[in-house]
Amino acid sequence: MAEKLNDFASRLSQGAPKGLGLGVKLLVGASAVVYGVYRSMFTVEGGYRAIIFNRI
Repeated sequence: MAEKLNDFASRLSQGAPKGLGLGVKLLVGASAVVYGVYRSMFTVEGGYRAIIFNRI
């Protein structure tokens, strides 16, 4: 299985489109931003108090 994975990775790196690396970087960056925003938003109903814990 590892041999097949290495073979696939070598074929992908040789024949990959030029913009693929940039696209992957942008996708990872956008995912990190969305995750950060999702984890930083919270709702507290009126009349209640909230304690914020750092999850990082």
